[in-house]
Amino acid sequence: MIYHSGTVKLEKRYSYGLTLLAFFTYRRASKNSPGNLYQPNQLMRAVTGLTQKYRFVSSMLYELPFGKGKTLPEP
Repeated sequence: MIYHSGTVKLEKRYSYGLTLLAFFTYRRASKNSPGNLYQPNQLMRAVTGLTQKYRFVSSMLYELPFGKGKTLPEP
């Protein structure tokens, strides 16, 4: 099985504990299928059906402004 992938990560931190995070992944997998022993494997190669080509995942984090070592923001 042959597997290729690439990932891009974006992270942005804002004031008051707000963070945005995003990942984008491109991937491709190909597999050799069993066949004639006298043919080269490159002729029998195909993209797998289980491949999810694109994937985008994002998250947001907000740090609460109270607790040990924190002060509440002034209104």
